[in-house]
Amino acid sequence: MIAYSYRLDGFDDAGMKIVTNNAGLVSLNDAWIELAGVEQRFPIDWLEIVDGIPTVHFDLPDEIEFNVFVCGGIEYFPDTGKIRKLYFMRRVATWTSR
Repeated sequence: MIAYSYRLDGFDDAGMKIVTNNAGLVSLNDAWIELAGVEQRFPIDWLEIVDGIPTVHFDLPDEIEFNVFVCGGIEYFPDTGKIRKLYFMRRVATWTSR
């Protein structure tokens, strides 16, 4: 397993409202990491606020290249704001032609 961390700073104010306060941060305790095209889900090992930005820490198997993924969304229960899943999509290669 390889340890990773990911800063949740790529969302607009409405999305970040869930995780920028202590109550929202605690709601990440039961959340899972899900990667597009990977069957297994991965738990968040620990979390912290770094420079005011929530950061999640988790382990992934050696064979997964995490740098090809980008966080595409946060799934949560609208009634409680409790976070269920951080969903990561594969990055899309950009091609330029001349």
